[in-house]
Amino acid sequence: MIPPEELKDAPFARELDAAHLNELARMARLRECSVGTVLFEEEQDSPFIFCVLRGVISLQVVEPYGESVEIDTVGPGELLGWSPIFGRHAMTASAHAATECRLAVFEVQRIVALLERDPRFGLAFLRQVGLQVSDRLRSTRRALALVRTLTHHSPYALRHEGSD
Repeated sequence: MIPPEELKDAPFARELDAAHLNELARMARLRECSVGTVLFEEEQDSPFIFCVLRGVISLQVVEPYGESVEIDTVGPGELLGWSPIFGRHAMTASAHAATECRLAVFEVQRIVALLERDPRFGLAFLRQVGLQVSDRLRSTRRALALVRTLTHHSPYALRHEGSD
């Protein structure tokens, strides 16, 4: 259990009433992480969803050549590890603590049970998760647009496959 006050400023909790916030706080386990701590790995299952209370988490993917690349960061008040809520158990990225972090950790099974048991909570919670998914998608689109712009407008970009 963590104090409900630690969750109340998180965006996903904005639409929750006091009873739901208290129930989530009872479900949560506090976790302190040092820099470099791995929360989950890409393509592995994770039974947890996390809320960053303090610090920054780096989300990374392995590119085709085997190098790990940071694709986004998650900061205070944001959720990560939400894929299992939607039925996707394998994580789509790895999560590593970029700074010292304080996290609220929830068991996905318990969150899903609450979503199914209480439609009012479910709607409020899933709406906020959806907004975070949308924000990450927008960030990804902007990054892709930047890469495309740099690639197409750079005098150093290879214009044709096989160019020397």
